[in-house]
Amino acid sequence: MSGGRPGKGLAHVEDVEGSEYAKERLRVILQVLDGTLTRKDGAQRLGISERRFRQIRDAALSGALLSLEPGSPGRPRKQEPVEALSTQAIRKAHQWLERQLTIAELREEIALVMPELYCGDRLPESETPSRRGVAGRRRISRGLRRG
Repeated sequence: MSGGRPGKGLAHVEDVEGSEYAKERLRVILQVLDGTLTRKDGAQRLGISERRFRQIRDAALSGALLSLEPGSPGRPRKQEPVEALSTQAIRKAHQWLERQLTIAELREEIALVMPELYCGDRLPESETPSRRGVAGRRRISRGLRRG
């Protein structure tokens, strides 16, 4: 004989936060898993096909399993609200963004004035492979020139 109170069974579903629609689906899935209902009866009760029932059952089980995976120990770190940023930090970020904009503008100017020298994120037209296969895309994404 075990100690403690007897389990509430399907009544536990009532304690979970969610819509009545979702709770009914969960109750039916649990009854099918328990063997109280057949999959066909469960699908009919929800007004869906057996195939769709299998899909939502598998999704529910996957979600339950994912929620039981071990997480990071301890309390999650607090995110600083944007309002809490200091004026100095905002100025520093602003200066960095202005530098990035200046760099981008200079790159664009170089590309327009001297296109033969600019190879930023792509190959110059003279070196672009006629047929871009996987190797061509890989070379371009790394910003490397052939030659």
